[in-house]
Amino acid sequence: MNTADILIHEYSRDYLERLFYFSLKKTGSQHEAEDLCSDISVQIIAALRKGVVPQNFPAWVFRIAKNRYRLWAIGKRRGNELFDSEAETEEIPDDTIGVEENLILGEDLKALRRELAFITADYRNLLVAYYIEDRSVGEVSKLLGVPEGTVKTKLFRARKKLKEGINMAREFGPKSYKPEDVGFVANGNQPSGLPWSAVQTMFAKNILLEASDNPSTIEDLSMALGVAAPYMEEQVDSLVKATLLKNIGGKYVTNFPIVSKETQDKAYNIKVEASPKRAELIDRIASDLIPEIRKRFVRSDRITDDGIKWWAVCECSNAAEMTIDPYNSDEVPARENGERWSFTGFERTELQTPFVSNNGFGFNHGSGLSAFVPHEYNVAGYWIDLGLHRAAITTVIGLIRNGRTYDSLSEAEKKFVDELKMLVHVGEDGRLIPDVLWIESDNGDEICFELFRSHPLFKEIIKLDKELYNKILKIVRADSNSLVKEQLYGVTGTMCHMRGMTVREEVNAGRLKLPEDPFNSVCTLAFYCNTND
Repeated sequence: MNTADILIHEYSRDYLERLFYFSLKKTGSQHEAEDLCSDISVQIIAALRKGVVPQNFPAWVFRIAKNRYRLWAIGKRRGNELFDSEAETEEIPDDTIGVEENLILGEDLKALRRELAFITADYRNLLVAYYIEDRSVGEVSKLLGVPEGTVKTKLFRARKKLKEGINMAREFGPKSYKPEDVGFVANGNQPSGLPWSAVQTMFAKNILLEASDNPSTIEDLSMALGVAAPYMEEQVDSLVKATLLKNIGGKYVTNFPIVSKETQDKAYNIKVEASPKRAELIDRIASDLIPEIRKRFVRSDRITDDGIKWWAVCECSNAAEMTIDPYNSDEVPARENGERWSFTGFERTELQTPFVSNNGFGFNHGSGLSAFVPHEYNVAGYWIDLGLHRAAITTVIGLIRNGRTYDSLSEAEKKFVDELKMLVHVGEDGRLIPDVLWIESDNGDEICFELFRSHPLFKEIIKLDKELYNKILKIVRADSNSLVKEQLYGVTGTMCHMRGMTVREEVNAGRLKLPEDPFNSVCTLAFYCNTND
């Protein structure tokens, strides 16, 4: 089969039935729907036979369908027949079809007519009566002279056919996003499970990608996705209620930013350029502050300067990012259900920013364990292991704070201490001594941030980070529509995270050493203890 034959087969297999439904919904007449669907097919097949090879086949098919419907509507208003209207010429460079081509086109159309007749014989009367004329199952039964059970069975089959586009994975929207290539990030307070619960299906993702920076009616979305309007209306309504989709004058547009691969790549290059100087400044601050950190936050002589420096580099980067980022979850507009959260889509890119997460857990209003995990170097596994010891860690923090000796512990408490030999040891006087940083304050993060902010070089980091933030905000704005402009500060803040880039620079320069045994290393761990508990 040549290229034209392959594409015609694909059209017949994947689009003919959906375009018949589209025509039926538009015309309200089964006979006119057949004519309109056939006319669309004429234009598509003639173009393919002329050698047209669309880069985006689905978008091309649907664009021709919309154009042919527009001409049909004009013809109806003028009282003219559809085929007397101006022919579609956008994709057909030459309307002159030779004898041989005409014979081939005729055979193509005969085959499509047979398929269309099969489709309409099974479904057209049912679809017209149920969807177009809004008749009940009982009314359809009497109209067609068949039992209600048969109507329900055929309606079920028809629905199954018309829902085939729900799980389709192809390119959507003006930026040709592929659902499998777009991931999402949420920030803020999400006790109801939103927004994640609203985007669990391929159907929902496809709608959001199609409507991103592309205001669309229900009919536009139905045609683009190949899904019957009743199902589309139901899903769109759900996404509107979830505040992920917005209705503007009868057209729906995605109500959160989706950042393209190109924009992320530009941001990555901006960060790469700024990274060396930033890392050097942070290294100097971290090195200068090691004595003060040891004096204020260290209780164990087992904690090395290298271990302190790991924590200081990560925490200093945090302090800078939190200083320049105007985004705050408390300032996110409240959702209709009272929650406050942001949601962003990111198209997959090959340029992956090195990532150092700040994983941890808290209890009793903020006390808990914090762990900086440098994922790029495959040392994240120890955080998973530590997570298994959550009950032990929370118990041991309380024992240390209360000055308990090992001999005074119950057997269960001793078992917890023994589990955490990488985090705590028993001193000569029998008391428990933390082998990680011990930060005891009403606001541990702020106490640490103020320590770094007090260093004279910190202002230079802030200057660099502000320049970085403004450069990335500019390219994000250029890639987004005005509807989501207020949401771009948080998006930019997320994209400006430099902790991973800084750690990579430090490791590559030899100023930080990766732990040989991450699970037993204390270099990136700290206990935060709220004095109000």
